[in-house]
Amino acid sequence: MTPMAGAHRPVTFVAAPYEATASFVAGCGFGPDAIAERLAGLDPNDACHAVEAPADWTWVEAHPRTLCDPAAMRREVSRHVREALAAGRLPLVVGGEHTVTPAALAVWDDAAGVTVVQFDAHADLRADYEGTPWNHACAMRRAFERGHPLVQLGIRSALHEELQDVYGPAADGSSGLLMREATPTARLLTRSGLRSRGVEPALRGLGERVYVTIDLDALDPSCAPGVGTPEPDGLSYLELLDALDAVLDGRTLVGADVVELCPARDDGRTALLAARLLAWLADRG
Repeated sequence: MTPMAGAHRPVTFVAAPYEATASFVAGCGFGPDAIAERLAGLDPNDACHAVEAPADWTWVEAHPRTLCDPAAMRREVSRHVREALAAGRLPLVVGGEHTVTPAALAVWDDAAGVTVVQFDAHADLRADYEGTPWNHACAMRRAFERGHPLVQLGIRSALHEELQDVYGPAADGSSGLLMREATPTARLLTRSGLRSRGVEPALRGLGERVYVTIDLDALDPSCAPGVGTPEPDGLSYLELLDALDAVLDGRTLVGADVVELCPARDDGRTALLAARLLAWLADRG
């Protein structure tokens, strides 16, 4: 692919079209290709969008779309993220399913010093799902077990069991805000809690270094229908950008990913939204 014009920090997009554990609608393995096409089409001269594409970017394929071995996926995604960091570049992983996030996080040995901020419809805190701990429904559980502090935003689907495993036996998502003070810390703000309280309660005490993971089903299906596991009543695109602004205000973005695009599920609007999100993250990196 041809680098785009602009003037921002060097970026490496790491394409990870892994979808071996897709459990509702398959197709997110085609997500990176659809996003790459939209990224290449972003116009830096568009006066209606404040986000410009990065000046210096490269696109690397971490593995083939047919890969089904989770260990091989983790090894290759981690390798490319590590190489990007070593070259002074911002790694932005393009999924694929959410299982690619723990693979990216594995490169930071100081897990306690990198807070994972998750935008998602689902908590993804299950210990295992469908017979494996390396399922997209377990992605944040693996991050938590590594010792990463968690901030979970916009959640609107979770089992009592997975919440109680992390937030304690009394955890109930209907409260809108869950807080774990033990190490590693965790905060969960549901969609209704975000609407009624704003994002700030979940950000108190947030560390200086942040890894952002955006499952596109965090967004409302009316603006992002092209996802594998849609849930009603998600964030709008502008609500997501406002929350990201608050998360990154005065903090360092060390890496990020955008996952779970299923391009066959819509007319291309979700791929375009995902490309603009990635350009926005590159701009803030």
